Amino acid sequence: MILALLMPVLAENQPDSLVRTEGVIGNDIHVGDVDVSGLTADEAKAKVSKEVSEKSAQTLTVSANGQTQSITVSELGYSWTNESDLDSAPNLGKCGNILSRYKFQKDLEQSPYVIPMTCTVNEDAIRSFVAAFAATADVPATEPQLSAANDGTLQVTAGTEGTIIDQDAAVSSIKDYLLNTWTGGAASAELATAVKEPSVSADDLSKVKDVLGSGETVYAGSTANRSQNIVNGVAKVNGTLVAPGGQFSLIGTVAPFSEDNGYAPAPSYSSGNIVDTYGGGICQVSTTLYMAVLQAELQVDARTNHSMLVGYVTPSMDAAISEEGGKDLVFTNNTDYPIYIMGKTEDGKINFTIYGVESRNPDRKVTYESKVISQTQPNSVISLDDTVDYGTVEQVAYGHMGTVSELWKHVTVDGTTTDELINSDSYETSPIMYVLGTKGADAGELESFSQAVSAGEVGIATDSITNNGVSVNLVQMPEGSTSTAEAEDSD
Repeated sequence: MILALLMPVLAENQPDSLVRTEGVIGNDIHVGDVDVSGLTADEAKAKVSKEVSEKSAQTLTVSANGQTQSITVSELGYSWTNESDLDSAPNLGKCGNILSRYKFQKDLEQSPYVIPMTCTVNEDAIRSFVAAFAATADVPATEPQLSAANDGTLQVTAGTEGTIIDQDAAVSSIKDYLLNTWTGGAASAELATAVKEPSVSADDLSKVKDVLGSGETVYAGSTANRSQNIVNGVAKVNGTLVAPGGQFSLIGTVAPFSEDNGYAPAPSYSSGNIVDTYGGGICQVSTTLYMAVLQAELQVDARTNHSMLVGYVTPSMDAAISEEGGKDLVFTNNTDYPIYIMGKTEDGKINFTIYGVESRNPDRKVTYESKVISQTQPNSVISLDDTVDYGTVEQVAYGHMGTVSELWKHVTVDGTTTDELINSDSYETSPIMYVLGTKGADAGELESFSQAVSAGEVGIATDSITNNGVSVNLVQMPEGSTSTAEAEDSD
């Protein structure tokens, strides 16, 4: 009854602003800070979109550690997402009963009606921007260093703290700033940083004095190029510090095998053949380091034997590496303290010594035993060369014994020995290769040579030469020649 009495009064006092053209937004309607009064929904969308575009063209400048870097807000994916909310904006204050419409108009007298402007940013773009800035603005920690003095003792050089951008916090703060604080114009943000301690402490390094393990092999007699590769590889490993729980990759330390990185061409095994490749001989570095790792009883994560036996270490004690072939020597420092790898080349020998903090039982004795399980003798392959004088028999490859072998670890503590199988390996055979000179030989002599080639028996050829009254000129390759026993895997 009361409402019925009020209706004429409300109608009589209805503000002129309630009378609106159909499809047009009423007065005092905003989207965020943008006034869209008197516009159609499409016109309002265009106006807001223009405002957002102009806003996103502004520059955000971030700073940290005294450095700055800028980017346009649009590059961070700043955009308006609730455009569809304007579809119903022309109906605001025009729908519902007369009381609700009257109240809407009275509220407008106090303040505009604001449709929230909902925006978003691309978090991945912000993260990429922060990461790129951190790459230049971060002040990394300086690690303490160990170095060998002239008397062989290890000396410690202290490290320093670093200051790095807290990237997760930076992404969150930039996102919150752009969406909840920034109102337009040039934008700026100071990014949070965190102290970065060195991965190891100088105090821990000062305790690294004990020899945990060592390995030594001989490379005297190698070619100049192979020796160069060995010296270069050892130098790259020398001085390496591995933190507790840290992993060491030899490929990651000594590669790439290129002239620019100090390597020269030297013999390597490739698909059963011997070819010159950059870094030939580096496997002897790997093998020698592996011997030290075994003695130190570090955790071996990756190790591969050679395709054929090498002459500088017993079977199953070797470790081949190949950048292209994916072979690597990888181990983890499973001790509670840093380890330091000292490598040197002297008097034709490679020596690696691993220093750390000895925590093993002083009565513990560790030895390794290489066991040959089976062997296959190499055959002979003979070829003819009509540019070499008849009577000359030249050995061009020594050949390799096919071998199946195992490496056993024996640990003795308080008189009790335990045995552990470490490696089980198979090595391929490679033939002994001869070249027979046929220059000046007659048809009968060539026929006897063809029999020698078919049978793979060089004795048939030498007997034939002798029977023809010609002295045999035997050019024999010494066992352990660089072209065979010192070649190493390249694939």
